[in-house]
Amino acid sequence: FSNFKNQNILEFKGKINLKWWDTQLFANYFRIDRYAYFDFSGQPAQSSTSLNISQLGAESTATYGKFNLNMRVLLQNALTNKDLLPMPNFIGRFNFFYQSKAFKNAAEIQTGVKVYYFTKFASREYMPVINEFVLPSSNSYSIGGQPIADAYFNLKVKRMMIYAEAQHFNTSFMKNQSYAAPYYPIADFRLNLGLVWYLFH
Repeated sequence: FSNFKNQNILEFKGKINLKWWDTQLFANYFRIDRYAYFDFSGQPAQSSTSLNISQLGAESTATYGKFNLNMRVLLQNALTNKDLLPMPNFIGRFNFFYQSKAFKNAAEIQTGVKVYYFTKFASREYMPVINEFVLPSSNSYSIGGQPIADAYFNLKVKRMMIYAEAQHFNTSFMKNQSYAAPYYPIADFRLNLGLVWYLFH
């Protein structure tokens, strides 16, 4: 790798905070010169032209009484050398929950649903031999395009917390086509139950 040179990353960021719905708007721009990557066969390579990425996003929290909705969305695109860093054009996270005191203010309850979604794209593939992601091969397939939903319940009483989480519960009524990477599916529905007790505080 003696002919490899250091990457240069130029980054511009900006954000605007709005009082309306506790909203934050942000924009990012990245220019990566001499971008280093692994090709589809796992061989290291370096781009002779720059990789330029633009991102626009927003995060907001709306509250009505004891009900809350937190949303974060991101639009992104590789302006040049798209084939070197495949990415979803849209990523969204939504968390709708109810939070309130209970049992004469001796406890606090939080329960809700979280949904994560990103658009379909031809993802890089994970190669365990080198523990790195490589460019997709000619017969690769796209991932994304299906929501991942979790339901949860948290109960906090003084130093004790009880929680229950139904991970990826939407696979109980729809086919699981969610992948973390090509050939690596996300687990089907799973119920997690737990108890956390802080003996010292």
